Amino acid sequence: GPPIMTSPEAQSSGAPPVPPASCISACADTPKYVRSDDPATHVWSTPYADATDFGPIGRAPVTYQVLEREADRYFVRNPQTGNYSWIDVVAVTPIAENAP
Repeated sequence: GPPIMTSPEAQSSGAPPVPPASCISACADTPKYVRSDDPATHVWSTPYADATDFGPIGRAPVTYQVLEREADRYFVRNPQTGNYSWIDVVAVTPIAENAP
């Protein structure tokens, strides 16, 4: 007969592995939403070193919708203001649940 297929859930044991906090470009998983808890976190015009610094976000926490990742920054949209910018991956925390 046909081979028996098992679901990935049946094979895993316990919680899924959590990527390290210092996860650089090797991490393929890009979160849908991230949160910044530091009002001094800066946002940028591009993901590259020569980007224009838009300055600190000024308040916290701020939740961002992640649209893509390039190098070590996420391209994000602030759902409250509708503004788009790039933010450092290390400056934000992924949010598991769907944000606003």
